[in-house]
Amino acid sequence: MILNYENAIILADNWLQKWNHASLDDILKLYSEDIELVSNMALQVVSESKGKIVGKHVLKNYWTIIKDKYPNIKFEMKKVELIENKIIIFLRTTDKNFDVIAKLSVNDDGLISKLDISYL
Repeated sequence: MILNYENAIILADNWLQKWNHASLDDILKLYSEDIELVSNMALQVVSESKGKIVGKHVLKNYWTIIKDKYPNIKFEMKKVELIENKIIIFLRTTDKNFDVIAKLSVNDDGLISKLDISYL
């Protein structure tokens, strides 16, 4: 899927709204079955992952751990960029504990196939 800036904003907003307000099953509808998440938080929470989560089922398990550990974690969007067909989202947790950069890659079906998240 070739993205334009308008579509990138729509997808970024949908992604954020689902994370902040929806069930995990609704969030996972945005992802491909072979989703790959790379995150420094994954390394901290599931050390055997070596910071990489692969597959929708494994991602659901990981996010269940995250939501249990941080039940009130929500994000606010600061800025969205579209660079080389990747959506870069600059976020901050609503409790102001973390700045976050999320880089989303989208496949031909419009689903997120790779997600790189850095908690700063």
